[in-house]
Amino acid sequence: MWEGDAAPLLEAIRRLAVTALRAALTKLLAANLSERELARLWLRQAGAAYDPRDEEIEMSGWFAQILDITRGRDGDRVSRQVHDHPYES
Repeated sequence: MWEGDAAPLLEAIRRLAVTALRAALTKLLAANLSERELARLWLRQAGAAYDPRDEEIEMSGWFAQILDITRGRDGDRVSRQVHDHPYES
């Protein structure tokens, strides 16, 4: 059985997840969907429970904020920044 440190593997997974999230958000924002379409996609298709509109934040603005938070960040920093972000409830 391998008894090495799993930290490098976990870090690679975090980085891949952040990269995939950034690519998806970039493509989504480039599609110029309406706020209604973005809400439907996020809440119905993705099955999300959080609705930024409850805090008077437009969907496109919230997606842009998440994209900005993840810009140039590694997985650990992204997790901390998203958790501490002022728009989180």
